[in-house]
Amino acid sequence: MKSKAIIKAILMAACVCLLLAACSPVEPIQTPIGSFDYSQKFVTSLQNRIDDTQGEVYMPQQGKIFLVVYMMPAGGSSVSLDDAQSYFQRGTNVILDGETFGLYSLAFERVDGISERIGLVFEVKDKGYADTTEQPLLKLELPSTP
Repeated sequence: MKSKAIIKAILMAACVCLLLAACSPVEPIQTPIGSFDYSQKFVTSLQNRIDDTQGEVYMPQQGKIFLVVYMMPAGGSSVSLDDAQSYFQRGTNVILDGETFGLYSLAFERVDGISERIGLVFEVKDKGYADTTEQPLLKLELPSTP
């Protein structure tokens, strides 16, 4: 009986730890060009827009989908678009489901008409990611120096 109570207590403690970890604030990603808040989204197409005019639409290859990793400068800091492009295009990869994918392109977006966020675009295998609310875990491999 005592061992069941100990196991139950350990399981409860593990659940509490997992809940606390899930609720803790996301730490910014630190890079040599600054720190960034991170989010991700899977999209089936990308559209180039310049000054509110619609441009070319980009579609992934058959059986693939675009993963956009949004990098927003953290804490009110700013990063020049030239610095971001120079840094991220020197070997940024993403590891998703054990496979490594290279950077497809960079996107720059104005958010709220004030700040800009950087979209790291990867073309990855489509495993139904766009149809689920739970996003898969991925790992970014960023260049080490600017």
